[in-house]
Formats: sequence, structure tokens, C-alpha cells
Amino acid sequence: MKNIKHKIHNLTKKVGNKIGVDLPYYLKNGFWMSGGQLITMMSAFVVSLFFTHFLTKEIYGQYQLLITYVQMFAFISIPGLSVSILRSVASGKHGVLKEATQIRMKYSLFAIPVFLGLSAYFFFYKNNSITAVALLVVAFLFFSIHSYKNWAQYYQGRSNFKAITIANTVFSAVQLLFFFIATYFFPSNVLFIFFVHIGTQIVFNYVMSHFAKRNIENTLQQEGWREYGFFLTKINVLNTVTNKLDYILVGSLINVEALAIYAIGIQTANMLQNAFKTILMTTTPKIVNLKKIRFATYFMIFIITAIISAVLILILPFAMQFVYPDKFTDSIYLSQIVIAFIPAYVINNIYEKYIKFSIADKKVLLYVNIIFPIINLLSMFLFIYFFDIVGLAISYGLRSLLKSLIYKIISYSQINRSKENV
Repeated sequence: MKNIKHKIHNLTKKVGNKIGVDLPYYLKNGFWMSGGQLITMMSAFVVSLFFTHFLTKEIYGQYQLLITYVQMFAFISIPGLSVSILRSVASGKHGVLKEATQIRMKYSLFAIPVFLGLSAYFFFYKNNSITAVALLVVAFLFFSIHSYKNWAQYYQGRSNFKAITIANTVFSAVQLLFFFIATYFFPSNVLFIFFVHIGTQIVFNYVMSHFAKRNIENTLQQEGWREYGFFLTKINVLNTVTNKLDYILVGSLINVEALAIYAIGIQTANMLQNAFKTILMTTTPKIVNLKKIRFATYFMIFIITAIISAVLILILPFAMQFVYPDKFTDSIYLSQIVIAFIPAYVINNIYEKYIKFSIADKKVLLYVNIIFPIINLLSMFLFIYFFDIVGLAISYGLRSLLKSLIYKIISYSQINRSKENV
């Protein structure tokens, strides 16, 4: 058995050397990540079945709006520190985890007046007591919703993808059970369904954060990790807000029923995007120490993902019509639009990691995260004006392509400027 494993390792290593990647590493860790992602995808898919079959479009649309408000203000908790944790741990320095979690908890307290203000707005001006109550509770739970999420970056930095996969699998199973109870027995109670969502996440992330802290092997810290984490957070504020603005636009300018259709379409595509994203997580510890990624590698990845995307677009209508009720038929073409851009999504994911984790070029990151949100915002308003909800799906798909182009243009201009100054 050992000889067989040794031969497979040598063969994959030779192939990997030819294409410029550590193939044995990606096959080993990719197994855990792809297997875990498959389970997570199946769980998310079953949850979407609960939502589409048990809830009305109105209730599901209201639920999506509540989730969007929580996600839109995530920047208050300084999420950029997660990147600092991953970079530090990948370089063998584990001491940042505890302090980063404490910093995120402290800054999350600033969310209290924000959500109290939003709650008052919906209660007094919109006469929407359901949203008002939900945001009132979120005001005092916000610190626990986002602050304990750092455990995943810690294990990712240590290339312990097995632990991430097992943890997420257990969580998916437990959350699936709670969602079934909430949607089947309380289909009209959007508050209960919403609190099931955030409650299960809080408990899970707290437990995993506790286990991660127990596995810390040293107190070493990468130089400048705090500053880099705050820098990433500040430059991503516009990104965080605009990335969720499409849900607000549909729910506010059209109606919550249209938001339900849009959400199913986008989230079906997101499940497939996340499959690629999870596999790409295995690349992060390697990218941290890379000086350059070859064009041949990008080209190979683009061709493979383009073929997969084409197949998915062809089979998606049959699959979605089979599993979702007729009231969500319009979600199909929205998913197909976003899936068409998966190759750009994958390329952007890799290149962005290279800029963020390897060369850590603050100027490039700063310019991209100022220019891209503005272009993204203009794109959303332009496409929704001319093409309604279909336009937003096109705009959503275009995000990765636009961001990749902006990254490339700015990083190229920075390299030329550096040469001129030599």
C-alpha cells in the first residue's frame, strides 16, 4: 500500500512540476476541501428547498433583507484582521489569533448605535415592527456574530483543511435540522427563522474559536499585522456595502417577492462559486510564499473552469425546474447569467490572493478598493435601470471580471512606475 501511495505521489509530483503547481499538496488537501464543500453545498441546497417549498416569497424576501443588513455592516468588526491572522499563521507565527479576536469584539460594539438607529428608523418611519425588532436584537449580538469567525483563517494558515471540513460538516448538519424545524413548523415567523440563522452561527463560531485557541503553538506575531488588518478593513468598506446593495435595491425599489426570486437565482450560482472558492482555499498558504504566478497556470485554470461553466449552464434549467416550485422559475436564467462569469471569478480569486497575501502591495489594494466599488455601484444602477432585475444579475456576474481588469491595470502601472524610479 505504501509503495502504491509513493508511486502516486511521485507521478503527481512530476506532472505538477511540468505545469508549475504542487500537485500532491493540492490533491491531498483538495480532497478534504472538495469533500467538505460537497457536504456543505448539499446542506445549503436542502435549506434552499426548505425556504422555497415551505415559505412564501414575501417571508423569504423579508428574511433575505434582514440577513443583508447584518452582512452590510460587517466592516465595523474589522474583518481585515482575518487576513492578518492567515498570513501570520502561514508564516509560523500563531500569537495573533487571541488578540485579533479581542480587537474585533471591541470594535464590534460600535455597531450598537448603528443598529439601534436602524431599528428606530424602521419602527417609527416605516412602521415595520418585524425589521425593527430584529435589528434591535442584532445591535446587542453583533459582537458575537462576527468576532469569533477567525478560527477558519487560523486552521487555513496551518493548512489543516481536514479540521475545517469536519467542523463545517457538523455545523451544516446541525443547522439543517434547526432550519427544518423553523421553516416547517413556523413558516410565517420570519423573526424565528432569522434568529435560528444567526444563533446557530454564533454558537458554532464560538466553539470553534475556543478549540483554535487551544491549538496555538507559540506567541510569535508577524510584524505589522494589526496595521495591515485595519488597512484592509478601511479600503474594503465601500466593497462590503456595495456588494450587498443589490439585495437592498431589489427589496426596496421592486418588492420583497422579487428579492426572493433574485436571491434564489444568485445563491444557486453562489453555491457553485463557493465550490471553486473552497478548493482555492488550499492555494492560500502556497500563494503567501510565491513571488510570481505563471501565465500558463492562469490559462489552464481559465480553460478548465470555462468548460465546467458551460456544462453547468446547460444542465441547470433541468435541475432547478425539478427541485424548485414553479414560483421560482424566473430564478433559473439569473443563475445562468452569474455562472457564465465563473472563470473570471476563479481567476480574480487567485490574483487577488496573490496581491493580498504574497506581495501585500498596499497601493494596489488601496486603488482597486476605491475604484472598483465606484464602478460596481454605477454598474448596478445602470443595469437595473435598463434591464431591471436581469440587469442586476449581469452586474453581479461582471464584478469579478471588472475587478480582475482593475487589479491588472493598476498593478501593471505600479510596476512601470517602480521601473522608472530605479
